[in-house]
Amino acid sequence: MVVRQPGYSKEKFAQRGDLIYETQIRPLVEAGNRGKIVAIDIETGAFEVDASEIGVGYGGLCRIIDSYFKQVKSYCLVDLAPVLKLAQKYLNHFQITTALSYQTSDALNPEQKYDLVISNYAFTELRREIQYIYLEKVILNSCKGYITYNYIDLKDFNFYSIDELIEIIPNLKVYKEIESTHPEDRILVW
Repeated sequence: MVVRQPGYSKEKFAQRGDLIYETQIRPLVEAGNRGKIVAIDIETGAFEVDASEIGVGYGGLCRIIDSYFKQVKSYCLVDLAPVLKLAQKYLNHFQITTALSYQTSDALNPEQKYDLVISNYAFTELRREIQYIYLEKVILNSCKGYITYNYIDLKDFNFYSIDELIEIIPNLKVYKEIESTHPEDRILVW
């Protein structure tokens, strides 16, 4: 019988795990997760992330993320029911390895936690009452996030301003959009 020897000393094993955690994982988790366990493959650097996208269109971003980021274990697509059907039909044409869920705002579990939320324009193109639902059920339940903020100058539209979102979303940073389509468009990250 062949006895398999470990590939790394205990010290080297710990060093590799710490390096992967500090450079790839820590930026994705919040302080409230201190003391929780994360499984890291020290050979490949693989770990797992739960992601959500608000306003999924046909599902193209989900497909790209699945193709390039194998650490995404689950991806919740959030949109209107007809849009979700389109995204599901599109994504069914590919071998997606990430566990997908398709949710309308009404079906979202307010207790669900996400490591990452993404919205390319969609969140900022909603009226305040719908934005509030997404803030409560997705955005404020996410450790990290990325929103492309589309400035809409309609007096009766009534959406959350950047200043209001800075007050609501912890650690929100605002950047000018490069190659912007409007001078007030911004990138929001936390």
